[in-house]
Amino acid sequence: MKRVVKKPEVRKQELISIALHQFIQNGYEKTSVRSILKEANGEIGMFYYYFESKNDIFEAALDYYNEIFIEKLKESIDINQSILQQFDSILVNTFASIDKYRQFNKEASSETILILHASTLDKLVPIFKDNLKQNEPSLSSYKDEDLMSIVRFLLYGISGIIHNKDIDDINIKKQQVKQVCKLVLNGIENKIQ
Repeated sequence: MKRVVKKPEVRKQELISIALHQFIQNGYEKTSVRSILKEANGEIGMFYYYFESKNDIFEAALDYYNEIFIEKLKESIDINQSILQQFDSILVNTFASIDKYRQFNKEASSETILILHASTLDKLVPIFKDNLKQNEPSLSSYKDEDLMSIVRFLLYGISGIIHNKDIDDINIKKQQVKQVCKLVLNGIENKIQ
């Protein structure tokens, strides 16, 4: 078989894409470095040139997944909308990708998933902090750190509601998220006034 030469960044991204697909399809435990290399028509040395371990490529695949997810969120958010409407856009995208995310996470260690989930939420914080500051002029007196804490509180709260296993009805979850966001944001506005 003839060897196909690709630029290093292209080859690395190919490995990450293949790994992401396999982790989603098979879970962490059933995906191996060898199965990734088989699909990429690569050798073991090539893998270790780019990654230290299976966990290393798993984290790279999750980062890649998060980049795609965050980019979709950014595209769906209209910065001219109220912050509540923006959080509603998050919900629409989040519920659309939850099944895929659950598939991705079902066999991975909970500790790794918690760390990576927190990483995803933390990447969203600055985006929503900027939108909050831009769309709620009454918050201009708040320090960036305070706004980041507020947004972090909202995002982690939304995540808790979305992942609540006691409630199966997505519409109830959406209502709860909207209620919490309204309470928090109205409380902030009332404090300012």
